[in-house]
Amino acid sequence: MTLQLISAEEIIQFHDRLLRVTPGVTGMPDHSASII
Repeated sequence: MTLQLISAEEIIQFHDRLLRVTPGVTGMPDHSASII
């Protein structure tokens, strides 16, 4: 995994964008919670 190359803010923005595009996604693990 290349999570070290990605900042927490980018993951949060990407996750937030994903929730906006596909509302109601429940099968996605919360990577931001494990990093912060």
